[in-house]
Amino acid sequence: FMAFGYGPRICPGMRLAMVEGVLALVSLVRHMDFKLGCDYREVKRIMLFTSVPDKVPLIISPRKLT
Repeated sequence: FMAFGYGPRICPGMRLAMVEGVLALVSLVRHMDFKLGCDYREVKRIMLFTSVPDKVPLIISPRKLT
């Protein structure tokens, strides 16, 4: 939220930008297929500040409309 400012001078378009971001994600998920590009057992966990994967190879392809 820091990009939009804080307090009395907050960005008036913040809510519109948030809605547009959500709609873009929904459209992406709705029109694309996501598949893991390797066996899930090959992905190892790295402990940093939080637990993160060492790799996440994704295959993204357009969804076939029927």
